[in-house]
Amino acid sequence: MSIPLDHHYLPEFFQKRWTADADPLVWRFTRPYQKLDVKRVYPSQAGFVPGLYSVPSRQDPVAKQALESGFMTPLDTLAAEALRYIEEHGKRPEDPKLHDGWTRFVMSLIYRNPRAVAHLRKKVRENDEATWADIEARYSAMKSPDDPPTYEEYRRAAGTSLTDESEAKLIASMIDNAAIGTYLNSMHWRFIEFGDPKHSLLLSDDPVMMSNGLRQLEGFLIVPVGPRTMFIAVNDLRVLEAFVSQGNRMQRALNDAVVRQADHQVIGSDESHRAFIDRRFKVAPKESNEHWSGAMRLTWKAPIVWKP
Repeated sequence: MSIPLDHHYLPEFFQKRWTADADPLVWRFTRPYQKLDVKRVYPSQAGFVPGLYSVPSRQDPVAKQALESGFMTPLDTLAAEALRYIEEHGKRPEDPKLHDGWTRFVMSLIYRNPRAVAHLRKKVRENDEATWADIEARYSAMKSPDDPPTYEEYRRAAGTSLTDESEAKLIASMIDNAAIGTYLNSMHWRFIEFGDPKHSLLLSDDPVMMSNGLRQLEGFLIVPVGPRTMFIAVNDLRVLEAFVSQGNRMQRALNDAVVRQADHQVIGSDESHRAFIDRRFKVAPKESNEHWSGAMRLTWKAPIVWKP
């Protein structure tokens, strides 16, 4: 059994949607320094970080990579199946397993990228001492017969395992958040294909364009699912109509969000966006139509003005 060491935050099946039948490569745009770096690579060579989801304190090599092999890989497999169904039938899956599979995948795109993972790990570490203080206060009552006799011995024996395990659980729980997932399932879904787009759509490590809060009337979530196709979820169909009415401006706006949010790399089906990406990728300042939500991501506004 091979142990996955290259953990893809952009799964290969998803990146392959930016390839052509006769050309299995994607265009990868990175900015390791000041200059934009552009390469043509296989999807297996893009959208990953070695050991991104590893649990370092686990001794067993398979268990160390279990968040990737036992959580992310099955999640991606189900998402690929759901996407095939949607494209074949032109509607959301009736099978709850596939329906939820697509929702979980969309959620994962928010929380599995390197910046989000680093943010979640940081949050766990910030709370680490408070957690240990709580354990210390309750250790005598909570310890089992197999545990060390004192809290100090327990902490020395535990090392970083408590923090590591908490990080892994938090990453998985954010993706599987039942409240958000259920709400996303309840929204209006559409997969919109642009027949001959002026601007082919781009992909990045943070490709979800989202409003500041999904539950408001104008709430929405958009994800590119190929160079000509996007997924959109809305609360109000008037918001959907407002986006669709934008035409080519919608494609450009989605690309603008996908590139500005990117922190690691941008993926395209061709090189035509080089100048567009160069002007937006890892540059500041942010503009009035957007603002950082917490420490993790940008949020965006729908192109709609509500009539009184």
